[in-house]
Amino acid sequence: MSLRKHFPSASQLMPALLVLLLSPFVVNAQSDEQRITIATLTTEHRPPAMLRSDIENLLRPGDDLGIIGEHFIVTTSRNNLVLVREALEQLDTPLRQLRLRVLFDPETFQDDDSPDPAESDADMVSAEPDWQQYLTREGDALLIREPAGDDETGDPLVLRLQADLRDDALQLDYGFRSGPDGEPRLEHREVLTPGQWHRLVLEAEPVNTEQTDDEEAPSAAPPASREIEIRIDILD
Repeated sequence: MSLRKHFPSASQLMPALLVLLLSPFVVNAQSDEQRITIATLTTEHRPPAMLRSDIENLLRPGDDLGIIGEHFIVTTSRNNLVLVREALEQLDTPLRQLRLRVLFDPETFQDDDSPDPAESDADMVSAEPDWQQYLTREGDALLIREPAGDDETGDPLVLRLQADLRDDALQLDYGFRSGPDGEPRLEHREVLTPGQWHRLVLEAEPVNTEQTDDEEAPSAAPPASREIEIRIDILD
């Protein structure tokens, strides 16, 4: 009795052997893509809160991102973790020093052809009467109070500014109020070009007035608004 009737030929065994040989590579490729890992990534220059939105854009559904101190806690696949690490290395650059100049009265604004007193050394420690100068750093919130003049009426303006450099533009988060109570929150955002003056229109929130049946309706006066000029220069 011939054994060939009971055992398959080499040509018949070849497909099965190829599946057995290649199956570990297929399993490993799928596991690297699908296997979830938890990693701790530490920033060197910038606080994680400043980079959180950029890192979140790289995550996929089901991934997670947390912050503990100066560390990111990332839950994602192994392959995606490589992309997150590379992006974090590019984003975590040293914080830049910034010079902010605020002109509270745009009517006294000087055009670009006028001499710029900010180029003098003495101006680094003092401000011209028409505009105020402040030194700060990326990501630091700066509280600015409008100087009170002799003929000023009403409450001075209070600004809270925070600037972050994104590529070649500045992302400015700001808030404002008039009055002595509390600090404004960063509720507004503008994208500015470094080294250029920009006008900000500060729209005041309407005041809700309650009225009883015995009182006359108050006159509908539009809320007051302010316009200021602001310029941000990168010092290093």
